[in-house]
Amino acid sequence: MRYIRHKSSKTYLDTVVELDQFCMINTALDSSINLFFLSRDGVDIERFDYTIRQAQRINATLAEFEKFELPLYGPFNDVQLRLGCYLSWAVFRQRIDIEDYPKLKIFLATIEKEPFFIETAPPV
Repeated sequence: MRYIRHKSSKTYLDTVVELDQFCMINTALDSSINLFFLSRDGVDIERFDYTIRQAQRINATLAEFEKFELPLYGPFNDVQLRLGCYLSWAVFRQRIDIEDYPKLKIFLATIEKEPFFIETAPPV
């Protein structure tokens, strides 16, 4: 992505804060994917220390995301796009519940109205 952005004279994660936020989103995504596959394979993810820590990592990260300054309209930067993709996937797969995170809930509702989200959304 960085190469493509730079080739088109656009920026990509140019600050340490953006890079840190992007990595934090990826960490939550990795944990969510791990729990998704383990659960799908029949592992009781509420029974093992490892999976409990993964769930705690996701919850702690959601609490951090709630502190972000999130836009109510586009254009969206790469961190916001990544966050929108993560939230949309994790809610769709029932890996997270964002009811207790009003800013994330509003942000997700906002970004899911964008044409690029509508066009690529999985069927309900």
